[in-house]
Amino acid sequence: MFYNFDNDPGRGFVKICGVTNLGDAKLCAELGADAVGILVLQPGAARKPNSVRLARREAAALANALPDGLQSVLLVHETEPDAILDLASVIRPRALQIQHPVDANILLRVKECFPELSIIKTFRVGDGAAFDALERDIQHHIDDNAIDAILLDSDKGGSGKVHDWELSRRLVTRFAGMPTILAGGLNAENVAAAGHTVRPYGVDVMSGVASSERKDRKDPDKLRAFINAWQGSSKR
Repeated sequence: MFYNFDNDPGRGFVKICGVTNLGDAKLCAELGADAVGILVLQPGAARKPNSVRLARREAAALANALPDGLQSVLLVHETEPDAILDLASVIRPRALQIQHPVDANILLRVKECFPELSIIKTFRVGDGAAFDALERDIQHHIDDNAIDAILLDSDKGGSGKVHDWELSRRLVTRFAGMPTILAGGLNAENVAAAGHTVRPYGVDVMSGVASSERKDRKDPDKLRAFINAWQGSSKR
């Protein structure tokens, strides 16, 4: 199972996505985050100013230098097995977050090659999303033992857009045995309400804690407020 909080069931898992530097990672750890999400550039692309995407060598260095207890989650936009395996081999994260539709057999191959990795699969709960279709898709991956956790996000990750929490709540209830992480438009002002409505295993935030000056940096005050609001709500 992805991340075990049996010894502290009321704490609430929190992942801070789009972390680009060790200073922000250390702050996340100090404030009580459990994981950071790392994004990489597409092959051949150059890093743009203030981009949250890192070159592979930068991502590998960051993942290797994280403080004890802070887990690295690599966001994967690749869909071909060799490309996914190459990323896992180079960067060596604690978990892969699969962002696009990928056949369950490919994920099983990844798990065979890297049994220590957790696989988080992102499912889009966007406008017009149908519960039945999402349920079938998630169930297919669970039946094949291809994933360790579910992440429910809006149509476009990192957009700051909130999706249908009621639909997410139904999915959390339906798949109660699988850790489900809620993402999409979360911030310090709404994360407690999201927690009460959806009752997820944990939450994931990126734009809601970004600095207003540089989107590749985190705002310490926003980070602190977000984590405190989420962990406070998860204990009630």
